[in-house]
Amino acid sequence: MISIKLNGELTQVSDGLLLEGLLAQLQIDSKGIALALNGLVVPRSQWTSRQLTDQDVVDIFQSIAGG
Repeated sequence: MISIKLNGELTQVSDGLLLEGLLAQLQIDSKGIALALNGLVVPRSQWTSRQLTDQDVVDIFQSIAGG
């Protein structure tokens, strides 16, 4: 297990977990979602290959339509 900060909260996740796996584990639909890892937005195309490491900071943002 490794420790990450997820939306400001310390969380334990499996070692080697991918960003895509994190969303699945949290049961979050990836539509309308943006992910930032250590302050940088991660392109959706990298979610299936970007592995989390100890002390990573992950922020999940949901887009909100407005006018």
